[in-house]
Amino acid sequence: MQYQGRPAQRRDSQLRRQAILQATLDIIAEQGVREVRHRAVASRAGVPLSATTYYFSDINALLHDALLYFLESGMATIEEIQQQALTLSSLPRTEQIDALSQLLADYVAQQVNDRANRHIEWAFRECALRDNNLAHAQITVQHTMLNAISAYFRLNDKSHQQADLLANAVLGTLLQLEYQALLGMPDDNVLILRSLLDHLL
Repeated sequence: MQYQGRPAQRRDSQLRRQAILQATLDIIAEQGVREVRHRAVASRAGVPLSATTYYFSDINALLHDALLYFLESGMATIEEIQQQALTLSSLPRTEQIDALSQLLADYVAQQVNDRANRHIEWAFRECALRDNNLAHAQITVQHTMLNAISAYFRLNDKSHQQADLLANAVLGTLLQLEYQALLGMPDDNVLILRSLLDHLL
């Protein structure tokens, strides 16, 4: 994934560009994508209007780069969860399922507690249905998450094809549990995930 806007070379320019991207995300979290305008972003970021138009010639480029900036910040969490999960693969089956279920349930809870980022995430998902560039970025992230989950199943002696299918089932369940929790639907996520993993592992 590559940024579309004008790159910043100097440190102060990089900080200004970063402030513009963060301001864009803040506006999306609070008011939605439709309220992202150069003038509103400049005001929120505390930079001249000319700065936003210098780095981003149009709103589409600004939204694209804001999405990448947002996704990059979330990749560290995904990688951390993957590393923790991979260390569980050597445990006996029952202990492995229990520990993995709790790990994934904690991840869902963490996602739900950060409602501002979930507003941003769902806003970009909707935009991706209309914008091919945003769709490509979203697809790349989905593949990254699926590959991380698939790697876990491959360590449990699943073929590549089996692992990929199972990864889709797990990711779909995580997204559904997250959405239900955001809507206020109470569920025992640990129990749900344990039941799923008991069938898949």
